[in-house]
Amino acid sequence: MKKKIILVIVLVLALWATLLFMPSLKDKNNNGTKLVVTETPKNALIPKNIIIPKENPAKTIIPNNPRNNPPPVLSAQDKRFLATLAKEDLPKNVADLPFAHLPVPFFKQEYIRSCEEASLRMVLAYYKIETDDLTIAERVGYNPRPWDIKNNIWDDPNKMFVGFIDDPSKSGYGAFAPAIANAAKTYGHDAESYVGVTAQFLAQQIYAGYPVIVWGFYDVPPFVKYTWNTPEGKKIIAYRGEHARVVVGVFGDPSKPVGFLLDDPLTGEKEEYWSAERLMTHMNEFGNLTNQAVVVQ
Repeated sequence: MKKKIILVIVLVLALWATLLFMPSLKDKNNNGTKLVVTETPKNALIPKNIIIPKENPAKTIIPNNPRNNPPPVLSAQDKRFLATLAKEDLPKNVADLPFAHLPVPFFKQEYIRSCEEASLRMVLAYYKIETDDLTIAERVGYNPRPWDIKNNIWDDPNKMFVGFIDDPSKSGYGAFAPAIANAAKTYGHDAESYVGVTAQFLAQQIYAGYPVIVWGFYDVPPFVKYTWNTPEGKKIIAYRGEHARVVVGVFGDPSKPVGFLLDDPLTGEKEEYWSAERLMTHMNEFGNLTNQAVVVQ
């Protein structure tokens, strides 16, 4: 009898111990395995292949695009324009071609819309004049104000820098050749602006020892024109993606150039090769609006 009592006591104790140490249902998953919740230490290293998206990614700002509107589906015109930006190899007979090269110091633009000022900065450095983009912009004429879209009124890029040079939240455009030439003159050099230049003209300037600032556009379709009026009532025609570069070298005879070397202050491309045909096609896309140039002597 005593053995039976002892056995019952042992069984009760065993059952009690099992219930005491058994994990509760709330600590288990569907498979009955105990869930362990851990907190990642704040200083834990994140594997390099894990990309953590930012909460507020910065908006891409397109230089010289007043409204910062997103690019739509490419049109046939856009594709044609973009084709002129495709990189080219040097001609195979380059070693047999006459060649002229100017040692123009290279600078990237300091602001998102200061390509013309950076281009002039490079040319001035060629003449041993040190300055910066903002100082040049002030000499171009810099009194920024937003585009009054309601009344379609803004400033004249032939006379000053239009809009804000580096504020992505405000509208900005840039400056055309006459304004840049006038700024160059304030540094004590002769300077002239031109429209409708030819490849022969560019080659002749390089052979004469003068780098040339040329206008065109950057990779920002759609390539469309803008129009607005100045406060004085003058109609301004401009274009999206306006951009300036510096011609610093030429391959071929001045009367029949084969190609050129260009410095691009926005992309950082130094002495990029452009065939004469591609450069002229690029500059002539909107006629004299895109075919602008400045020569500083």
